[in-house]
Amino acid sequence: MLGWYWWLPSGFIVVAVLKFLLNWSKMRSVKSLLERYEAYVVDNTFDFHQHINEIRQLLTDANIKDSGIAMQELVAYGYVKQYTISLLDNLTLVTDGQVVAGMRSRFQQAIGEYHRRMKESYSPTYWLEFVIKLPEHVFKNFGVLPGNLASKIGNLIYWLILFALGLIKIDAIQWLTK
Repeated sequence: MLGWYWWLPSGFIVVAVLKFLLNWSKMRSVKSLLERYEAYVVDNTFDFHQHINEIRQLLTDANIKDSGIAMQELVAYGYVKQYTISLLDNLTLVTDGQVVAGMRSRFQQAIGEYHRRMKESYSPTYWLEFVIKLPEHVFKNFGVLPGNLASKIGNLIYWLILFALGLIKIDAIQWLTK
């Protein structure tokens, strides 16, 4: 029977492979949606509208921020109405070149982000930093900002516990008390 110390590296390998596969799948989805968007720009078919929420979700997961595009509309002779539109809310507005160029840029950014995350999954420096800042990652999933006091206190407690466990492992506490 294998000891507990075999489960730890096996767990890291499983998590790394899952992280790689998840980001690979998302990158493939973004590439596929980019191809559909390019076809939509040419053909302007309504079946593309089925994928709008999926596009928004994938771009949000990749931390791609929405941006505004300045628009101008001639209202009357000598009068121009100026306003800003959201890029993601108007991604089907293919008559405007700014929207199409902006969406192509967002798709490419998302592909790059998912590719970077795939490379992270087999990077030893990423996993070392992950282990060092484990409480910070846990707090981030609960909505606590990384630089927050609670996150720093969590890191401190984490390291104190690891230090104490290390002392117990090498029997330093018994040596200090003698």
